[in-house]
Amino acid sequence: FRRVLFRSADAAGRLFVTIAGLGSLLPPLERLHNIYPHYVEAQAKAGNEGLAILPFRSGTPYEDEDLIYYADQPDRFYARCSRQNDVMPGTCIQERLVGAADVTLRFPRDWAEKDWHRVAAGFDRLLAQLHPAGQ
Repeated sequence: FRRVLFRSADAAGRLFVTIAGLGSLLPPLERLHNIYPHYVEAQAKAGNEGLAILPFRSGTPYEDEDLIYYADQPDRFYARCSRQNDVMPGTCIQERLVGAADVTLRFPRDWAEKDWHRVAAGFDRLLAQLHPAGQ
């Protein structure tokens, strides 16, 4: 178990990275395709730059969260995000499988809603540094 903290350039938000063995958990893409669809509402709302925002239903384990994903290719970018309220800002969780490790990225929801392309590219670069190809 390892936790790493990174600060954004503007210090307005932080990225938390947790790396753990996958163990008995389903890989992240399997959860996206096989678990989350059982808990979401029927209709997604359109977000910025091709994003779709799909609320999870009340009374489910993901209540008060949204599934935010790139509508044309959900496998390319998706995250489970809490909704902002009067007390807490929204936070997103994106999980990726890297080798046999489950890498969890936690970041402010507004990063995804404002510029998900940059966020996804940054995560790709970070994960490439943590696990270079061929090693």
